[in-house]
Amino acid sequence: LGVAAHGESRPCLQLAPEATSCIIPDVQMFSMVPYILNVTTVQPWPSSSFVPFVPERIIKPDPPEGVRLSPLPGQRLWVQWEPPRSWPFPEIFALKYRIRYKHHRSPRFRQVGPIEA
Repeated sequence: LGVAAHGESRPCLQLAPEATSCIIPDVQMFSMVPYILNVTTVQPWPSSSFVPFVPERIIKPDPPEGVRLSPLPGQRLWVQWEPPRSWPFPEIFALKYRIRYKHHRSPRFRQVGPIEA
């Protein structure tokens, strides 16, 4: 098991030798070059599978927390939220948010964003 990116290869760490999963350490987000995961069987005949991936397309954050609405003059609302506590280093890896809203009688949503915060 291994991962390659930027010309270097790294192992994918298994918690036990018989495990059917592994952990990829030190994944670099927002890379222009996709990673390539290599899974190889060794017995009885060697065979490999190569899976390209871009981390930010498969790593999904939890929803925002502490969503609050406050009225503003002129029939407007101020929407505030916090990044999910499970998202490490939001100041380094900023999330993008999209806000969808509609009047309860309207069939269509309106959309604002994406907003990077």
